[in-house]
Amino acid sequence: MFGGLAAMFDFPVAQAVMARLHPPNVVWGMLFALALLCAFLVGYDHAGLKSRSPFYLLVILDLEFPRVGVVRVERFDQLLVALRDTM
Repeated sequence: MFGGLAAMFDFPVAQAVMARLHPPNVVWGMLFALALLCAFLVGYDHAGLKSRSPFYLLVILDLEFPRVGVVRVERFDQLLVALRDTM
């Protein structure tokens, strides 16, 4: 009976979720450029070193396992769970 009305109110919610999931292309480009710059600077700095720093190994592990380390993605997971529950 109220299918059209419910669909009308569901659309802004879906639009808000999609806006959170897809950053603009400019952001992706800037992140890519920043990653290249950082990789260049780290490679340039480590070219003359004989041993690896344990700090860099911890940073790499933290980025590799985002649900365990300092950088967390739990809020994004909660958004996806809420979206799945509405389906």
